[in-house]
Amino acid sequence: MAGAISLARRLRQDRRVLLGEPLLARGHQEKLVPNDPFFSSQWHLLNTGQNGGVAHIDLNLTNVWNNYRGAGVVIGVVDDGLQYAHPDLAPNYVGSLSYNFNDGNSDPAPNPATDVHGTPVAGLAGARGNNGIGVSGVAPEASLAGLRLLGAPTTDAQDAAAILFQSDAIWIKNNSWGAPDGTGELLGPGPLLADALMAAATTGRGGKGMVCVFAGGNGLAAGDNVNYDGYANSLYAIAVTAVSDQGQQATYAEPGACLVVSAPSSSGAEFCSGGRQAITTTDLTGTDGFNDGATYCELPDADYTEEFGGTSASAPMVSGVAGLLLQANTNLSYRDLAEILMRSATKVEPGDSDWWTNSAGLVHNHKFGAGLVNGNSAISLATKWTGLDSMQTIEILQTNLAMPIPDNNPTGVTQTFVITNEGFRVERVGLTVTAPHPRYGDLAITLISPAGTSSRLAEVHNSSGPGYQAWLLTTVRHWGEHAKGLWKVQVADLVPDETGSLEALDLQIQGTTPQATLAVTAVSNSMRVDLRAAAPGWTYYVQASSDLQSWTPLSSVAINNQGQGTYVDIAPTEAWRFYRALLAPE
Repeated sequence: MAGAISLARRLRQDRRVLLGEPLLARGHQEKLVPNDPFFSSQWHLLNTGQNGGVAHIDLNLTNVWNNYRGAGVVIGVVDDGLQYAHPDLAPNYVGSLSYNFNDGNSDPAPNPATDVHGTPVAGLAGARGNNGIGVSGVAPEASLAGLRLLGAPTTDAQDAAAILFQSDAIWIKNNSWGAPDGTGELLGPGPLLADALMAAATTGRGGKGMVCVFAGGNGLAAGDNVNYDGYANSLYAIAVTAVSDQGQQATYAEPGACLVVSAPSSSGAEFCSGGRQAITTTDLTGTDGFNDGATYCELPDADYTEEFGGTSASAPMVSGVAGLLLQANTNLSYRDLAEILMRSATKVEPGDSDWWTNSAGLVHNHKFGAGLVNGNSAISLATKWTGLDSMQTIEILQTNLAMPIPDNNPTGVTQTFVITNEGFRVERVGLTVTAPHPRYGDLAITLISPAGTSSRLAEVHNSSGPGYQAWLLTTVRHWGEHAKGLWKVQVADLVPDETGSLEALDLQIQGTTPQATLAVTAVSNSMRVDLRAAAPGWTYYVQASSDLQSWTPLSSVAINNQGQGTYVDIAPTEAWRFYRALLAPE
């Protein structure tokens, strides 16, 4: 091949030759299209523009399935039940890892009269694909565990037990549920569930961390934000929002600085009534569930529905993609997986003014997270990923502030935090706020990093209940940035009449102190310096020395998304040369 390219180059230099190009053989990528009869309705898996959708607004998976279909990975569906006898779910169901937390037994089957939610969710994550019936899941060969929790009211202890259940064997738990939408209240997990989420993420899956995916919520019309939902905004959750088949924010999808990614779902009215396409998946068999066989604008087979939607549909798609990623690279931690999803996502609505690229090259939008999940790009990144170093936490608490918040004043009050930790790379950031206010929805709360990235943690909305009393607000918008420097918290009351005060702030920054390694290889008369660091978006200075005393700057090297960077030292003059890499300041 090198000879052909060289010959073509020489030919192009001859004025008598109009065109000289090497004729090279190229490999072509097959794309697996399953034989499930309703696959053509599953635009979230392959959007060709059917029914007015925008082509490629999908999960970009079909070529991934040639190699990865979720085999060996168990996805737990924490919901109102899983109809394991469904013909498209039965092949993937694992009874030994299933449990009914409502009735205290090992049978997670739903009550068909009321529990219609979990079976469609399960089908989206892991319905058996390419079996000639029904639909395909995102991870069509992943195993499914049914964890029935939403079939009845539960205690904090039951919720915690469901999250911790078999957390070594069940690698992913999908949670298409959370705080009720539209109440104006701040609602979240009790102390046991909060601890369980942390424990599952830090000790589950043999210490790599169980992946907890949560639906971002459907309360946009009521002014809800994912940060008002203490389940989805957990520092240990992957919060997912929804986009339509045209790549637009779904009409119900809540914004939030804590959103990780988007995935497809319904939007607006039913498709037959002028809205956008909803999601096709498994339904309770027979006349139960969403489709009774005679429902207007439904599939002819009542065991399936094409009218599922909400962020409840988006979350299990991400759980399925997570299953594919963990099959491709079982060494990924839950934090690795979150960053891979973000760095490989596709920007939707690129003209939206809220898109922001932070100082580590990560893009984010409060409406969309890091963008639409891109299965193919995520797999490509996962197979070459440099694993993140062990997580560390910086925490600074400010109490007894007693700062009145000026009424109806956009300037508000500002508190600062000075972080002195050198070389600390940010991942998630949490801010626990105590700000008594009779109408706390009047408050806008913004966190600004030393690099200038802003996270809108809370916005003006209709509110009720006790408000920001040690309430945790979280963000992923600073992921990859340097922690060192001045962090600002701005709290402003933007509505007249009622007043409040800022009493306490607790800033918690999760992240790592990446350790860079160098490998030097002789290449002809040059030296190739390969730098590896779990710090995509960071820059290092490569220097050389012949005596380890005086160092000569050679070049800056940017770390790519795979955690790698390269510099070639051409024809070094010394017989012996040493190399080192120093972290460049932000």
